[in-house]
Amino acid sequence: MDMFKWVTKAKKTLNINIVKALLVNYRVVGIRKMLKLPILVYKNTDIDLAPHSIKLMCGLSFGLVRIGLYKENLYAKKKDETKFSVRGEIEIKGRTHFYSGCRIIVLEKGKLSLGKDFEIGSDSAIVVSKSVSIGMNCMISWDALIMDTDLHPICDSGNNRTNSQRDVCIGDNVWICCRCVILKGIKIPNGTIVSAASVITKSECFENSIISSRGVIKKGICWSRNVIP
Repeated sequence: MDMFKWVTKAKKTLNINIVKALLVNYRVVGIRKMLKLPILVYKNTDIDLAPHSIKLMCGLSFGLVRIGLYKENLYAKKKDETKFSVRGEIEIKGRTHFYSGCRIIVLEKGKLSLGKDFEIGSDSAIVVSKSVSIGMNCMISWDALIMDTDLHPICDSGNNRTNSQRDVCIGDNVWICCRCVILKGIKIPNGTIVSAASVITKSECFENSIISSRGVIKKGICWSRNVIP
């Protein structure tokens, strides 16, 4: 009875889909640990997982991973649908928030690795065909896109494919601002801010810098998650 009351309270307070949450936790951590609810699945979340597709590489705690969490801000809407499809593998190393309306697509044979304290905002998407790795304390704003593939082949006159997928590697303490596009084969160093509406087509080597579609625009910076009042 106490457990029933606790689950009911959690469902009402946190707006979670308790059936999906329990099922996902059962598949990821097993029956003995599922009631810890390390993964919370919120309403308006379309979730599709292959067996053993999520790996938690850290200690378990309630709400460690939150999928479809609504957070009021300038862009999010309460009814935004979250798409979470992992047919390959996703490796999670600590607290992770997938906010409502985001889309995580990991194709078969693809691997997504996320460091501790990762957040991705509404309408942002990560599409993985081969490998995307993101370090610790990284934040992706709304309506951004990261892809390691073009999805559709482009061939030369000899019918040889010219656009194979390439790894994306994002370092620690990176802030990817709204409406950015990060394409295949890109490496972003530690401490970087990717300025709003940038399309990043080449890797940069300067840490603690602000970059845009034009390259490095400012060096020697740092940033904070705190919102300016």
